[in-house]
Amino acid sequence: MKVSEVIAQALLRHGIRSMFSQSLPTALLLAAEDVGIRQLSYRTENAGAAMADGFARAGHRVTVVTAQNGPAAALLAPGLAEALKSSVPIVALVQDIDRPNTDRNAFQADNLHPVASAQPRLRDHVWPALVPLLR
Repeated sequence: MKVSEVIAQALLRHGIRSMFSQSLPTALLLAAEDVGIRQLSYRTENAGAAMADGFARAGHRVTVVTAQNGPAAALLAPGLAEALKSSVPIVALVQDIDRPNTDRNAFQADNLHPVASAQPRLRDHVWPALVPLLR
């Protein structure tokens, strides 16, 4: 059994039926979906923290919000601080990166986001197509 499956089953066992997220941490959200926990998407992490806060207050129960590490986790902080000071129960789960990428500022080490070597190709092929749309 994978760690993500154990966490998803533990959340379900403790009454969690939905989580606020942006599809990260991916393994956890896929495992959560498999056990019937639904994902409620947010656009930005600060909005996700506010949504989780409101959901916990309205439902009088623990709520879960997930995020990517790095800058995304920092955006959760104000909402989590407000929840803490107001005694609103929120659990924040933030993904980490692989050990070899630690301390390399690789907060999106997911093989989906462009790396430095892709930047010239993006500049030469994507931006020319976007420029007319921006006018």
